[in-house]
Amino acid sequence: LYPQYLHKISEHDFNLFIDIFTKIQNIKIVFINGTNIEKNIKDINNKLIEFKNRYVILPSLKTGNFYQVIKNSFLLLDSYPHGGCNTSLEAFYYNKIILTKPSNFLRGRFTLGFYKKMVISECIMGSNYNFINMINKLLESNIYKESIESKINKNKYLLYNDFESVYEWSNTLENLFKSN
Repeated sequence: LYPQYLHKISEHDFNLFIDIFTKIQNIKIVFINGTNIEKNIKDINNKLIEFKNRYVILPSLKTGNFYQVIKNSFLLLDSYPHGGCNTSLEAFYYNKIILTKPSNFLRGRFTLGFYKKMVISECIMGSNYNFINMINKLLESNIYKESIESKINKNKYLLYNDFESVYEWSNTLENLFKSN
C-alpha cells in the first residue's frame, strides 16, 4: 500500500515502483486517490503504463474504510521525500510494516523518528536496492515478517504513551509566557 495522496508521488517513488514491478513478479501496489483529482490518476497511468495490471487506484475513502485498507495490507511504502506522520502512526496501530527512506527534510523523517523511538531499524531503507531486498525477504519469510510486526506491537506504546514531548512543550510554553 502506498497510503499517501497521489500528488505526493515523486520521481523517486515512480522509480521505486518501476523497480518493484520489474524485480518482484507477484506483487501489486494499492494507491488511494484521496483528493479524487483525475490528473493524478492520469500521471500514474502514464508513468506506469507497462505495469497497468500490477496496481490498483482506490477512490477517496472514509476513515473506517481507509483503516481497513491499512489493516489488510501486506506492507506500506512511505512516500519520499514527503513521508508520512499520522498515516505512519495509524499503520503502527495495526502493527504494519512501513518501509521508509528518510529525506533530509523534517516532513520526510517522521517514520524514521518513530522507528528510532521503537528501536526498530530493519525497515529504514537507504536505496531502491534495499527496498527490493527487504520486500523479497518479507515475501519469502512469514516468520521474519511476523517478527518485525511483533516488535512494532511490543514497542508502539513508546509512540502513543510518550509524555516527554507533552512536558517539553508545556515547559516551552511556560517559559515563553514568563519572558513576556
